[in-house]
Amino acid sequence: MNGKVVDFFEILSEDNSLIEREMYKNFGMYPVVSGQTKNNGIVGYIKKYRYDGEFLTWATYGIKAGTVFYRNFKFSIGRNCAGLKLRDKYKGKINLEYMKLLLQKKIIREMGSKNCRGNASTELVSNIDIKIPDDIKEQESIVALFHIEKEKYMRIKEKKKKILKITKLLSKLKCEKERIVFCKHFITILGKQFTEKEAYYSYGNIPVYTASIFKPSYFVKDNINGKIKVNGPCLIWGRKGNAGKLNLIENEMEFYITDVSGIIYPKKEVKGLYNLKFLRYYLESEFMDKIKSKENNPQLNKTDIESKMIPFPSKGIQDEIVNIIDRIKSEN
Repeated sequence: MNGKVVDFFEILSEDNSLIEREMYKNFGMYPVVSGQTKNNGIVGYIKKYRYDGEFLTWATYGIKAGTVFYRNFKFSIGRNCAGLKLRDKYKGKINLEYMKLLLQKKIIREMGSKNCRGNASTELVSNIDIKIPDDIKEQESIVALFHIEKEKYMRIKEKKKKILKITKLLSKLKCEKERIVFCKHFITILGKQFTEKEAYYSYGNIPVYTASIFKPSYFVKDNINGKIKVNGPCLIWGRKGNAGKLNLIENEMEFYITDVSGIIYPKKEVKGLYNLKFLRYYLESEFMDKIKSKENNPQLNKTDIESKMIPFPSKGIQDEIVNIIDRIKSEN
């Protein structure tokens, strides 16, 4: 189906009498839509309505001119706004939500081509040429796909908002909090060399973490002389390979660490001041800045960590950041 907008729709003009004073005097339950775009374009409520059912409206004037809304309720049209009512002969043949998507692009493009930004007049919109798929099912499938993509976009947008909140919290605390020498509040332990051959001859059930700190490289027997066995909860840090990266061990499991990995945990007297989940994310960003070479054999040694001065937020802020991170991860 090809034609101009006016061929498919009746044009509904604005009602200049619906100003704030009149809406206040006749306050009711039915919305009045206008040229504003916040609050879904609703500017007020009155006792009576003029339109009931499926319609399109658009902002005719202002910085948001050309913004299109799909309406399916009882409402009236106020100032700086106009509407479209589908002609009877096209009912059941045209999906209005599809038309919203189509016209949104068409109107903005037409405004730009005619150099009339801020003014999407009824004359301009009425004369826009449009091409509509003959099969309404094709229109509906496009709408369904749009909603899927919009949902993905909104999830990403919400995730970015949460990440921005984390960033602001972290930047604020780095400016305001007093720095402490890392070794004052934390214990760091570096492991001993553990070769693949040694692991082969000592096969068992206890994991060994090497430079690959996110999963065990070997499993060996208990109580091996000359090796460093530790237990969680704690953080594992990579000295080489995954230098500066951190992994959180949340339970009390026992494991060995090698000379290219180590563990970090708060000292007993300050344990209540720190959230290990928070430290996992926060310290990694701090440590990565400390690495001597990020491109050629990067290393993060025990002395580099212990001598570092870092500002730490209150436990409450740590917990707040962890809650945000957990929500982001649960939504993925």
